[in-house]
Amino acid sequence: MRAVELPAVPRVLIAEADPWSRDLLQQVLLNVRCDARIDLCADGQDALSRLAENAYDLVIVDWALPGVDGLNVLRSVRQRKRNPPLPFILMSSRNDSASVREALPLAPTAYLTKPLNMENLTDRLQGLLLNAGQEVFCEVPALAAGMTLAVYLERRRTLADGAPLMTDVEVAVKRSLNPGGLT
Repeated sequence: MRAVELPAVPRVLIAEADPWSRDLLQQVLLNVRCDARIDLCADGQDALSRLAENAYDLVIVDWALPGVDGLNVLRSVRQRKRNPPLPFILMSSRNDSASVREALPLAPTAYLTKPLNMENLTDRLQGLLLNAGQEVFCEVPALAAGMTLAVYLERRRTLADGAPLMTDVEVAVKRSLNPGGLT
């Protein structure tokens, strides 16, 4: 009897200055690979430091990072001449042909324009982090004894630096499961 080989747990770096966008990217990635180890940072210098210290399986970087911009982070990664090249998703609000031509010689795995198309991003992440037909299942942690939705949301609000939370969670969940009904 052969043992089934478990998929390797990918390590991913997300560099995005906007905390809400960073959190959204993390959630989309975790929906694809709930077991992924994710490092988050808000500026290019921190991204470069983390890249020097850790081996990553995927890097997702916004071009408009403070300090060292995302294009220079990509340039630094490509100068290391890793074989095969490190998968690198460059995001940008720049969708003009000059910006795309500037990035193309550095061979990003994907150049995604903002606002991001979440379906496209999810498809890209699945292609990069899963083998064909592969699915990864993670155990959903149970709520602590006595935990209610209201208490959970209040704690989540505290952890999210006061970010607004939808008061009607049921409606939000239904909308996310059936986005076709929205205008």
